[in-house]
Amino acid sequence: SLERLQRAAGGELEGDHPLRAVQRATADPGWRRDAAARTIEAGAAANMERWELTSPEEAERWFAHGPGLEAGPVQAGHFTVATEGPEALTGIYPGGLYSHLTSTRHRGVLQSRRLDLGEDLALWGLVAGEGARFRHVVQDYPRQGTVYQTAGIGGGAWEWKRLDLAYWAGDSIHVELVTGQDAPVETFGGDRSWFGVRAVALLPSGERPAGDPSPADTLLRLMAAEAADLTPSEAAREALRGVLLRWEAATSTDAEALLLDACLRHGVLPNELDVLREAGPLARRYRELEAGVPVPTRVPGLLEADAADWPLFERGDHRRPAAPVERRFLEAIDPTPFDAEGSGRLQLADALAAPSNPLTARVMVNRVWHHLFGRGLVATPDNFGRRGARPSHPLLLDHLAKEFVRGGWSVKELIRHVVTSDAFMRSADASPEALERDPDNTLLSHASVRRMDAESIRDAMVEVAGAMDGRMFGPPAGIGPGTTRRSIYVRAQRNRMDPFLVAFDAPVPFAPVGARPAPTVPAQSLTLLNDPLTWDLAGRWAERARRGPGSDAERLSRMWEAATGRPPADAERELLLRHLAACADEAVGTDQERGRLEEEVTAARASVDRLLGQAREVVGTRVAPASQGQGAGAPEAIVPEAIAAWDFTRGPEALEAPPRLTLHGTARLEGQGLVLDGDGYASTEGIDLPLGARTIAAWVQVLDLDQRGGGVVSVQNRDGGQFDALVFGERRARRWVPGSDNFKRTADLDGDDETGGADAVHLVLSYANDGTVTAYRNGSPLGHPIRTAPLAEYRAGDWNILLGLRHGAPAASRLFRGTVLRAAVHGHAFSAEDALAAFEGRAPVLREDLIAALSPAEQTQLLDAEDRLAKGRAALDALGPPSGR
Repeated sequence: SLERLQRAAGGELEGDHPLRAVQRATADPGWRRDAAARTIEAGAAANMERWELTSPEEAERWFAHGPGLEAGPVQAGHFTVATEGPEALTGIYPGGLYSHLTSTRHRGVLQSRRLDLGEDLALWGLVAGEGARFRHVVQDYPRQGTVYQTAGIGGGAWEWKRLDLAYWAGDSIHVELVTGQDAPVETFGGDRSWFGVRAVALLPSGERPAGDPSPADTLLRLMAAEAADLTPSEAAREALRGVLLRWEAATSTDAEALLLDACLRHGVLPNELDVLREAGPLARRYRELEAGVPVPTRVPGLLEADAADWPLFERGDHRRPAAPVERRFLEAIDPTPFDAEGSGRLQLADALAAPSNPLTARVMVNRVWHHLFGRGLVATPDNFGRRGARPSHPLLLDHLAKEFVRGGWSVKELIRHVVTSDAFMRSADASPEALERDPDNTLLSHASVRRMDAESIRDAMVEVAGAMDGRMFGPPAGIGPGTTRRSIYVRAQRNRMDPFLVAFDAPVPFAPVGARPAPTVPAQSLTLLNDPLTWDLAGRWAERARRGPGSDAERLSRMWEAATGRPPADAERELLLRHLAACADEAVGTDQERGRLEEEVTAARASVDRLLGQAREVVGTRVAPASQGQGAGAPEAIVPEAIAAWDFTRGPEALEAPPRLTLHGTARLEGQGLVLDGDGYASTEGIDLPLGARTIAAWVQVLDLDQRGGGVVSVQNRDGGQFDALVFGERRARRWVPGSDNFKRTADLDGDDETGGADAVHLVLSYANDGTVTAYRNGSPLGHPIRTAPLAEYRAGDWNILLGLRHGAPAASRLFRGTVLRAAVHGHAFSAEDALAAFEGRAPVLREDLIAALSPAEQTQLLDAEDRLAKGRAALDALGPPSGR
């Protein structure tokens, strides 16, 4: 295997190739003397505080969670086996703490103890990994943003990551390393992620921790220790032979492990399964076993780590902390502090559920009673205190609470006990005496008629319409007319609730709601008449009934019974028939008007196309193309007349083209483009021009075909609340989509899947004045145009442009992974000819050029035809969809 040293030494080597030192040593007779004197650099200054996580004693003082970290620190020489591909190993590692030595599917969370920060400090971590995070957490508040810094860990190479802590002087933090799906607040990456860490340091902001020797320096130092009469190549062979023998004996040093890892990556050591006759079968068997490692199911929660007593905030003001309060139960019940080294949450749970504490059981029993009867034994389920209602049946409440605890806190048993009682099975018919003596039915002499809640109303409408999607489980469904799953699956988002459910008092998830309010307000009647969900379900119900058997009278009777639970009376059936006849007459007139308008729109469209076609023929004879067609691998130029345009093939000067771009995170100019690896993006300041009809364009190479939701080019309000973007893989994997806030102006284009490759592709999104969005790929239409809402407009100075981020603040689901060669935003909507011209590197034919090519009479005809076209479309929109009769 060491013959590769001889073969590799023939050409010039770059970077950290371990043979680089051998080549350069041959030019200097004194290389042995110089190499023997080499030492590891000590760094710019002495460390203020440093944690060596290669030490078991030091690692014991950190908090490790997850199977990946159970083994603790390992010595140098450990390795990992590749889970796919022709290679056997993916890395050989120095001593440290790793999350993936068994499987990259294993989760890992590593946290330090609490650190009190001084002035002007920086946090450093010597880390390696893929799809992981290194971060600081301020007062247990794990955010991401300008001052809440995080550092992505990727690429597998060791490097010092730096986080600036100057802003947080005087605060307390803890350090955290997490695998991708275990990051608090944000999650990113797929099922596989890992990190390794060797040291963490807290230093003055101007200092840097000590670094590692390079593999080349390590090899050169080992070569100098060999026999003096050996040639450099022979010395390198013998040095590496010794390193391999020490690795086999499990006595490698950190420097030697890094050297072996570099040899592995550069092909100096054999690493192909087919070549390794003994190790190959073992690696294949590992892959079979590793494929069965389950992907963990994760739920939001808290981890036990470093805990401390927190101060009381006077009158709830966080700026007025009082003395720390010891961890304990409610002082009025038991003021004894918990004897807990951790957070005390387990002791608090034990105290809440202790048989000697009746309060918890009473509250739970009362809530169950409230949902079964419509009113709790205590009418204020959120308040059992002095300002709450007194129990109507205190002895019954205590009896049920005791039975609840005796039954093992089983809610099912409690419900069974209550619903089999005489009180629950009583009729809703009340005696005159009960109505007189107990009008609110507090004493439960009969069943109370209960109002339907929001979810029941919606589900009943969906079911009657025959549209119910009965699937169980899975991710939350969207809101609005397109969602026909049960209401329990409708997404509950605090700042975007389903308007239909809100109208009928569904709780907004800001705080727990024990009892829902039940007001009767005009908005509820108006919602039942005008909400888009009502119209959609009414149309489905009508179509379902129309296809049913029988006469109109029979179909109407079935609809009435489905809606009310009883058949209609004769007078009611007659009223329904008269209404149906009136609607049919109105539909006939509407359909006739629609036909007339469609003819006018068709004629106007034909006139516009004819006149613009004539103008294009005239303009085409006057304008010669700037260059002939260029393929996707060699884009020629960004189309002029853009509000903003950047050509990243020109290097750093592209960033200065107005409006100036600022790079964030790991975004960088490299090779021929702007490299975006999922942890960085670029942005402009506010742009002092209004933006209406527009075009977004980019030449782009996709790095990861399986990524979901990353934005390539976006225009957004400065707060990110409104945006339009070229997005990859958000609604459907591997497909481009026009992204927008809450999908208002988004629909599937139904274009082809992106297949990747070395060539860049040219993408265009054209936004017309009427809200129509048309996409083009390499000069050809991509799918079909869409129109789901009017055009979103942006006020001068109130919008900016993003590259690599869909909108708003950075998050894993919004950041793009790929390379952008060129990008532009235009202040007008591209036609098909414009998109093709942009792809071929030609100047577009603008509308002004086309109008100028027409005679005055033809210009008047064009404006008149476009006016008739716009008015006809508006009139058709106002009529709504055809009746279908």
